[in-house]
Amino acid sequence: MKIYNYISALLIAGIASFSSCSQEDLNVNETGSSNGFRISVTDGGFIDTTPGTRTIENGYTTTFSEGDVIGVFGVDAGGIVTDINNRKFTMKNGSWEIEGTPIEYKGADFKDMDFYAYYPYDADVIFNVGQEDPFAQYVDSWVLGNNQSNEEYTKYDLMTSSGSAVVDNRFKGEINFKMMHRMALTVLKMPKLVYDFANTDVTLDDYELPVTASSFKLNGNEVTPFYQESTDSYRFLVKPGTEFTIEGTYIGTKEMSYAATATLNNGMAKVYTINDPNKYEYILAVGDYYCADGSIVSKDTETVPENVIGIVCYVGNPQPSVTHSSTYTETNDILHNDYPACSHGLVIALEDMTESAFQWGTKNPSTGAADALFGDWFKTDEEWQNRLVSNLNESNKGGAPYAAIPGFMGYNNTFLLTYCYENIRQFPCDNAYVNLNNYRSKVTVPSMVTDWYIPSIVELEQVAKSLNAINTSINSAKGTALTTDAGYFSSNERAVTYMWYHKLSENGQDITLRERGSGGKLCRLMLAF
Repeated sequence: MKIYNYISALLIAGIASFSSCSQEDLNVNETGSSNGFRISVTDGGFIDTTPGTRTIENGYTTTFSEGDVIGVFGVDAGGIVTDINNRKFTMKNGSWEIEGTPIEYKGADFKDMDFYAYYPYDADVIFNVGQEDPFAQYVDSWVLGNNQSNEEYTKYDLMTSSGSAVVDNRFKGEINFKMMHRMALTVLKMPKLVYDFANTDVTLDDYELPVTASSFKLNGNEVTPFYQESTDSYRFLVKPGTEFTIEGTYIGTKEMSYAATATLNNGMAKVYTINDPNKYEYILAVGDYYCADGSIVSKDTETVPENVIGIVCYVGNPQPSVTHSSTYTETNDILHNDYPACSHGLVIALEDMTESAFQWGTKNPSTGAADALFGDWFKTDEEWQNRLVSNLNESNKGGAPYAAIPGFMGYNNTFLLTYCYENIRQFPCDNAYVNLNNYRSKVTVPSMVTDWYIPSIVELEQVAKSLNAINTSINSAKGTALTTDAGYFSSNERAVTYMWYHKLSENGQDITLRERGSGGKLCRLMLAF
């Protein structure tokens, strides 16, 4: 039986008007003795009138991009000016370019003109110069499509300006158009799917991930809204002055539904926020499947999801300032500072970073020797010297390297590597950097977790302790099982010539030459969530 949660009583409404947001300049004519005819086009935002607020909401503005086209009219006492009759301007390389013959600016004539602009451009636009709103008929006939995803959304976002364009300096021909949205806007904010971890051996914060709408209907028709990642919301343009109904479903802890009806005037927006108090009770375990959308699936599931990107290899808050509070502080815990919500565990990737063993770095091209570290630059950097921890572990390979730099420092170490390669020097870690970024591009991760990083020797030791459980799940997800005889690079340096690696066996730590092919190893990446 399906349980539906109708959220009409939980809706938060926002009404929209306009505000200046961003400005683009366009040069129409820069030649001859005539002054250049300059136009700035300003897009309007919306005002959120949710109870208790009445603020400008710039998140709902339309940003002009490459290839966008606007039309411009000039009107004087005789009607539409011949050479300013639906003139076409295209956004190219960040500026507007006129199509056809440039417009010659004549200050004396332009002083008595009215100017109008609209977006998007239409060769068959209806412009009735004798009416108070020359675009009124065109707006009434505007047809909105059911697919408003991505670029389709801006194609339907009809905007016009009034005839009272502001002329900042008539002698320089600077005319400012203030565009107004002529449609109305609905905004739908989905709830979060919340994992309530019921582990008894460790205390874990709730884990939240975005919920995707399973269906979206407008007036009974299936439609595709525009998803705005920055606000985690869905947007859909509707005809003003006409009653509409939105409804749909989403998968939270179970299938849920929503529905609402409203009527909006042009340029107004209404925000619907779905409040879902339900939580998904879950016991997090090593071997669980971590998916590309951030969802977690039990290792005991009968059907392994197809979008698995890694396996949970540690349960608990991995932040060094938490696991080793006497050694690290929040100040020098970059994992905590960059991703404070990543307090639930670690995930190891399904595949190796490269298809075969690789050489970590190369020799200094100036000296022909391996003579520099990638992890020591921060010690003399005023911005970073108190915010990072050294990755240099000079312990003997037969000793206790885990005690030298305790804690899960792979994220810290990978930041050291990345910053060094991009800002200081490349050769100590060039191959590692390139291969890391190739894998990051190939296997993307959810926005609320860290990106893939190279684990520390301590993190690899943690994997070795649970190798059988991890490999069982890797095999079930059709990944490449970890081996005890190949050796996996850590992100810890031993010296200018050596890197630490781990064989994923008891006391499996060892060191290898970083710049020689004979020292090549595999690498298996991690992320914190």
